[in-house]
Amino acid sequence: MAINSIFNTVNHNKLLNSINIISHIQEVLNTSEDICKVNFTSKNEKFWSFYLKSGVLIWATDNEHPLKRLHRVVTKVCPHVDSRELKLRETERSELWEYLAIKVLYQRQKITIEQADLLVQEYMAEVLFDCCQNSKNINNVEDIYANSHNFMGAILRHPLLKQPLTEINFSSLNIQVSKSWENWQNAGLAKYSPNLAIVIKDKNQFKKSTEQATYQKLILLIDGTRTIRDLSVLTRKEPLELITVFLPYINTNLMELKAIPDEKIPAQKSSPINNKKSRSVFKQTQEFVESPKQAY
Repeated sequence: MAINSIFNTVNHNKLLNSINIISHIQEVLNTSEDICKVNFTSKNEKFWSFYLKSGVLIWATDNEHPLKRLHRVVTKVCPHVDSRELKLRETERSELWEYLAIKVLYQRQKITIEQADLLVQEYMAEVLFDCCQNSKNINNVEDIYANSHNFMGAILRHPLLKQPLTEINFSSLNIQVSKSWENWQNAGLAKYSPNLAIVIKDKNQFKKSTEQATYQKLILLIDGTRTIRDLSVLTRKEPLELITVFLPYINTNLMELKAIPDEKIPAQKSSPINNKKSRSVFKQTQEFVESPKQAY
């Protein structure tokens, strides 16, 4: 462990696993009285950041699919809201963009405080799951604190963190995520990220190997832009249940799992929110998505 007193940053270089990740976050929660950012970085330049304050978790984010995650959790918790229509000014962009978006939705009375709390929990649960899944690739951990001499901790002095929208009990979140990660591993899926998109490799071959009714449904659903988590929300099935349904297709090379980029942050001077599109897409999806038993 190395402590940089100039930037008030604690660097940890040690081998990690999911248990150590949880323990480290809990340790910082128990000892820190100030706002702190715990940042895990992997060998392939991915990172997972957790923002803590006085023993509670305020926010968490990463650099893989932060925007897709925002749209997904909003659709899941508040299907009447279309977060893709939310535009923020360039000056409002930061690593807290998604957190700000949730607060804006609340301030504009598009969501209740209870829904905001659920959105934050859902968002952070995915980040913690992904961090645990990537624990073997993490090669650096930083505990960053806010002070007047720390440019790395400047974001921690942001009003969003000083007056957080909601506060999350880490122990409860940990129980939920640890169970999901355990089930994911027990199903033999440890190497598959729920952030991967399901892609049909050869549509002609897939059509020949699939019943016509099933083919018509899946060709609309599996468009190469939706991750396992995205499809989970659209079909109202848990990611584990969903990927289990598609594994036979993946194992026979009719489908594959592929990494895809995140969406781009929209920028606009005004900030309108249009809810019609979200409701329409969700309704259409539900019309052709049946249970695995019916479709397969």
